[in-house]
Amino acid sequence: MGAGESGGGITLDQVFYYCYTSHTPNPYTEGGTGMSDRSLTLKELKEAIRDPAREGELHEQMMLLRERFTPDLLKSLPNKSRNVAINDAFHAVQGILAAIIGEESPDGDPGHGRGHWARDYIHALWLSYDPELDTKLIMPCLLGGTLHDTATLFVDRYADKNRVVRHAEVGALLVHAAALENKVLTPNEATLAAYAVAAHTHYLKPADVTCADGVTRTVTPYRDMSADNHPLLEVWMTRWVDRLDCSGPFELGRHYLTLHKDHEDLGQDGFYKVSFADQMQPLLRTPEEIKISGKPQTMLEHMRMYASSQSNSSPYGKYDCGLMVKIRDAYKESLEHIIYQAANPSPVLPDRIEMNWTRFLGQWVEPTFAGKKAAASLSRAFCTLDPTAQNAWACGFRACMAEHSIWIDRIRSFLVLEEVPTEYLHLPGIGEIGNAFLRADVPIEY
Repeated sequence: MGAGESGGGITLDQVFYYCYTSHTPNPYTEGGTGMSDRSLTLKELKEAIRDPAREGELHEQMMLLRERFTPDLLKSLPNKSRNVAINDAFHAVQGILAAIIGEESPDGDPGHGRGHWARDYIHALWLSYDPELDTKLIMPCLLGGTLHDTATLFVDRYADKNRVVRHAEVGALLVHAAALENKVLTPNEATLAAYAVAAHTHYLKPADVTCADGVTRTVTPYRDMSADNHPLLEVWMTRWVDRLDCSGPFELGRHYLTLHKDHEDLGQDGFYKVSFADQMQPLLRTPEEIKISGKPQTMLEHMRMYASSQSNSSPYGKYDCGLMVKIRDAYKESLEHIIYQAANPSPVLPDRIEMNWTRFLGQWVEPTFAGKKAAASLSRAFCTLDPTAQNAWACGFRACMAEHSIWIDRIRSFLVLEEVPTEYLHLPGIGEIGNAFLRADVPIEY
């Protein structure tokens, strides 16, 4: 009997899960038979994901996956040298990504598609070379970090409000099925990687959701702490990777791309409406002023919120350690510089900068057909802004492109310093990362 087990065939972690998610009946303890022990195949999953009426079936699959996760999974992984662990995880990423993409267009949603995946992969790879990192954590870091938003091939990233199996959970089910069917991970590794993908959305409290089938289900926070209140880094590291793309020189570009259509996104206090007109107001108000106004955050205020949360005093960064802290702090400075330039603009020629910005979005931030289309749509919308807003954001765009150029130099230095094999710079559906994302000719001349 293992450390996480009790006498009746029910693990202590299952008991913890039941207590922590008491809104959901537990078939192991309440005599329920609602869950099938059989996981859906990858083909069956893709069919179910596209059918809103089958969300209950997907929810059952997700409950099974949550039941399988325990902290003992990480302990069960074999000890490997850093280079072997990275190589094994890289090849697993390749196999899983190829299987998930299949015949799909690998674009994904602008801001959460191929560009985001590529930068997530680069950051996960960078963190994996941290000499202080337990090599057992490399597999969940590299797989969870790279694959956590691949579900945007199948579900709208901003449809989460009306789903309980959201983009994170859909991604987890896809990763689990693809890993096992292609035999690139052991069952324990597949569960660990899939759970890391699901838990990358950092829920702070439960929330009820009425799904498309009319059933109200509960979204519950994922377990990310051990029984003795230590962080489960196999869960937290995917969140670290995701945060790095939201808190540095990329955030303005990727967030701007998401404004090509109005939507609702998840914040600390629930879902809120996002529109181009509201976001592009060049305002930087205090939280109190925002609350009094009754109007949503602007993009400047959104970026400030991200920058201010990049510390060990926030609920999102409180367990940051090692290399993550060094990268996080450098990225925070980059984002704060961009915010300052937009909030304190100098007179510029917005048309010239915006033209370079549109090219930058479609060639560096999201180099896909969907990314270029969104950038062109936003270019037209930018022309409708008043001169003051255009000038302010042109200064922000200029600073963002300059900071991105510095980031490219940083990543190239990391690749040389760690002698990262060139093989690692190619992924299915993403292509040659060096050619597509690390080109040095960012159009910052104006």
